[in-house]
Amino acid sequence: MQSNFALVSSVLFIATAGTTGAQPGDPPATEVRIVTDEVQGHSIADDYRWLEGDDAGNMTEELGEWTEAQNDYTRQVLDNIPGRDKLEARLRELLEIPLISTPSMYGDRYFYRTREGDQPQSIVKVREGIDGTERVLLDPEEIDESGLTTISWTAPNPDGSLMAFGMYYAGDENSTLYVMDVVTGEWLAEEIPGKVNFGQWLPDSSGFYYSALEDLDDAYSGIERFHKLGTHHRQDRTLFRQHDLSTFYGDLDLSDERLAELATTWGPWSMVSEDGKWILVGYWTGTSGVDLWSADLEHWFNTGELNLNTISIGREGRPGSADFDGDILYAQTTMGAPNGRVVAIDMNNSAYDNWTDIIPEDPNLVLRSAGFAQGVIAASYLESAQTRISLYEMDGAQIGELELPGIGTAGLSTSDDRTEAFLTFTSYNTPTSIYHIDLADHNAEPELWARADVPVDPDSIVVKQVWYESKDGTPISMFIVHPKDLELNGDNPTILYGYGGFNISMTPRFSSTMFPWFEAGGVYAVANLRGGGEYGAAWHDGGKNGEQTEYI
Repeated sequence: MQSNFALVSSVLFIATAGTTGAQPGDPPATEVRIVTDEVQGHSIADDYRWLEGDDAGNMTEELGEWTEAQNDYTRQVLDNIPGRDKLEARLRELLEIPLISTPSMYGDRYFYRTREGDQPQSIVKVREGIDGTERVLLDPEEIDESGLTTISWTAPNPDGSLMAFGMYYAGDENSTLYVMDVVTGEWLAEEIPGKVNFGQWLPDSSGFYYSALEDLDDAYSGIERFHKLGTHHRQDRTLFRQHDLSTFYGDLDLSDERLAELATTWGPWSMVSEDGKWILVGYWTGTSGVDLWSADLEHWFNTGELNLNTISIGREGRPGSADFDGDILYAQTTMGAPNGRVVAIDMNNSAYDNWTDIIPEDPNLVLRSAGFAQGVIAASYLESAQTRISLYEMDGAQIGELELPGIGTAGLSTSDDRTEAFLTFTSYNTPTSIYHIDLADHNAEPELWARADVPVDPDSIVVKQVWYESKDGTPISMFIVHPKDLELNGDNPTILYGYGGFNISMTPRFSSTMFPWFEAGGVYAVANLRGGGEYGAAWHDGGKNGEQTEYI
């Protein structure tokens, strides 16, 4: 998160120091019309109630005139700032940088997205083989010339010959599911409405599981279904509904108040094993807790009976990335481990107390994700607010570390049927770079697969990390970014940015629009405040509630 207003204002300050533009007159006057309300025995005066429009909140003629006058005055101020045109041209150039996503691998095909700087939506593409010719699968502008259609998600089948995808219009996010033949580009007859999210293909690709809303006007009407290709969605079989809490909690004596709370959480979700045998079912109990069950999905498929076996009820924490290997589920989780761990769950004996630690919690590192490849687990940690990736065998024996280009933020795209993977890396001075790697040979030099051309010189920028003491003596890390040839003498114009909240981590990421600031001689500092997620659950809790006076 970054304040673009602060960035532009600061750049303009440097560009206009010592200069004077045409000065506009006084701003348009705003008439005071006092309206007094009586609230619980107190008189409360509102001087500007008329600016809220009519009683229904609609724009009135006089409010429209006032708004137009304010906009005209604002434009006089902004348009007469010296250097503004030059900065605008530079920012437009920097905002038109093309984007490419990290590929996902299915069979011999590689799926990814691209977006040129002037394109309103990203395009879904595929390659046949790593060095194959790029081919467009879905272009939203070809589907809808207005540019208002968005491809929300894609889900290729195991061999990459079919691809389910979600599509919505005009930002409503109510995705409808479609399926296309990747080889021919033709769309199948499938069309499933209802804010659909994809679940899992059957091993033979004859059908798939998905979640949706039964009623688009009811955010808590979640439903999980199975669809067989070639049939109408009205024939789809239902596994469970959010409204039917007895499916999950029928054996528990919960109060009506608690049931009402559960009915309005994020609700249920599921994960299906690749062989179609098992289903892991979760139910969000709040923002930081999940109840878990397992079930024999083949039994449900054959009989219609979904017999849920309790894994964990009432615990804090949540599962993260996970992968099935036969009857064993490998999962990243914060349950019983606030900083995260990787566990193995035998689905035949899946109760929480039977979980096996594969990668135990590290009190000094925060496990952000786990990638599961063929015989390899890639654990992505935050260490001092920057990425560290450790590699392990499936039994937890450590293989080694992936060497990263420097201080930055990295991610991995893996597939459990190969050791081939894609590493994504970015930093304040490094545009997002995608490398093709082999986790079986982690010491090999990574091959650069894609990096956007940017009209800046990343080598002109230095990134370093320093520490300072907070009010209560707690060490706080901070990234400092500045031009390489700039002497830090205490007089440099500096943007100091900090965000401590919601477990969000401020890690190094490339932003092309910061470069006008650097080019003007500016320094950028980012403090890792408590309330964020850089140093685990305790760090996050340290920026909440009554602790906020100390967290900076």
